[in-house]
Amino acid sequence: MNYSVLNVAAPFWRSLSTYLPTNNIITNVSSVFRTAPLRFFSSASDMRSCEKNIDSNSFNDSVVNKSREYYVKNTHELRDLVAQAEINLSPFKDDIKSNTRLINITPFKSNFYFKMESETTVNSFKVRGALNAILSYKKMGLDFNHVVAMSAGNHSQGVALAAKLLNIKSTIVMPENTDESKIRKTKSFGADVIIRGKSVNESFNFAKKLSKNDDSIFIHPFDDPYVIAGQATIGREIIKDLPSVSRVIAPCGGGGLISGLGCSLPDEVEILGVQSSNNPSMVYSLKVEKRSTLPFNKSIAGGIAVTQPGHLTLEICKKLNIECLEVDENTIKDTILYFLENNVKIEGASAAALSLALIKPMNALNGNTVFVNTGSNISEEIIQSLKS
Repeated sequence: MNYSVLNVAAPFWRSLSTYLPTNNIITNVSSVFRTAPLRFFSSASDMRSCEKNIDSNSFNDSVVNKSREYYVKNTHELRDLVAQAEINLSPFKDDIKSNTRLINITPFKSNFYFKMESETTVNSFKVRGALNAILSYKKMGLDFNHVVAMSAGNHSQGVALAAKLLNIKSTIVMPENTDESKIRKTKSFGADVIIRGKSVNESFNFAKKLSKNDDSIFIHPFDDPYVIAGQATIGREIIKDLPSVSRVIAPCGGGGLISGLGCSLPDEVEILGVQSSNNPSMVYSLKVEKRSTLPFNKSIAGGIAVTQPGHLTLEICKKLNIECLEVDENTIKDTILYFLENNVKIEGASAAALSLALIKPMNALNGNTVFVNTGSNISEEIIQSLKS
């Protein structure tokens, strides 16, 4: 296996002490919503003026954008959102099957653990962020009865299920090259699916325009503080199940998951994101310390094939010194097949991170390592093509 940017001896340490509270216990999580969405405007009169002069949909969009801007400047407050996300999602644990296992898998070392997010109702972690975002904006009092999202995979199913649970209409825009199995699965959760755009960017732009209709709100796949907080509940579960965890390794696309882990794990836990070398936008952006857009390249890890990381997610990763590396496509393919041979089904995005469990230098690391298996949504057609 060829690792294009891999040095497991490199320090993964990052310090949260400057940016996050040292106390994990939030004494008054309700304060997160008490002043929202007022907190995102310069004054109460500014918010009232915005409400008066634009329609409800534009006001919703304004609050979503301003909330992102607010947390870019106030990343230290994100831990409050994570605590609230746990409360938000708690009544839906059985519906979304979020009590995912943290297990050992033969033949890996006993100090290698796998967080099985593939066990959720949608077979991926994405439902956490989608459901928390919708619940959070509803709690703010935003007026919408229709959610719009863009995704070629797991986010689409997460939004569709979340909307179904809340009795809200959902519309998902998917690119023209989306796998038919993912379209069928998204529809099975009650979403209207629109196939539009030759690329993810074209689909994204269409979805944003669609969300400007009355009573609608757009749920971003990663660059949203409430999506990030929902994904971050994974980190809080890991620390409850394995207090002695030393490091967590997870796939990275736009950065929603790894930035969420950074906001939910103690400062002594190392966090490492892994991308495909075909689309290493977070790796590059962290290297140049600037949000950058790279050309899109087709990848077996379609769930993390993102050309530009999020504004908020990049800022969190920079401030918390979260590291990210890339692995090549052949490595990802080999990892999918290896896990299948050991009776574990993983998709390409998961395989990017789990590939690190297969290299010898990882065995030399002390302490417990958790690999996040983010999903198992891979079609039989792709599996057969990898085997041939």
